Amino acid sequence: MSKRLIISTPSSNPLEPRIGGAALIGGIADWPESENGSPLVLVASIPNIFISNATGLKLAPELYTSVFSYYSEVDYFLDEITYHGAQDELECLRRGSTRVLQHPLGSTITQSFCIPPYLLELGQFVPESNDCGSRIGAPPCLLQNEVLDLQNTSFALQLRSSDFPQKYSDIFGISDALGYLYLREGSESLDGGLFFVQTT
Repeated sequence: MSKRLIISTPSSNPLEPRIGGAALIGGIADWPESENGSPLVLVASIPNIFISNATGLKLAPELYTSVFSYYSEVDYFLDEITYHGAQDELECLRRGSTRVLQHPLGSTITQSFCIPPYLLELGQFVPESNDCGSRIGAPPCLLQNEVLDLQNTSFALQLRSSDFPQKYSDIFGISDALGYLYLREGSESLDGGLFFVQTT
């Protein structure tokens, strides 16, 4: 059963589960870029053990999951990150418009555009599968319940764009968009899952 996932207070500890802030990938991986060479935005940095404890997924406890997504302050970009079941949408994601890394702890690195870090905390159980706020643990609340090719991954959590701090409430293109994180259990590579957005 899902629990509410609360974007709560500003975070000063980079090891906490959080949205935004610095990525813990220095010395581990290059900062992910889109197909056109633009740096992706760090959406969230979450210890695997936090996800495992909340979801039951079998993830390497010593690793961190970093979620990156394409964002533009000036251009329309929603089509770059959405996946409603079409193969061309999935191919766009695979070309680098979003990226999910499961990685060892590295040094902190940032980019010029950065969401301020806010702590992610667990809230109450969410009994209804059609409650489409930020939440962790199955089942997801899919806004477009088409047949999705989820590449041997399992649902971990979803984040609602409007739950982000006000200046960043369009982080997924529009404020009522939902971002979904699916992870590979027992992943032995840095590419640890899939992140995509859906809208109504």
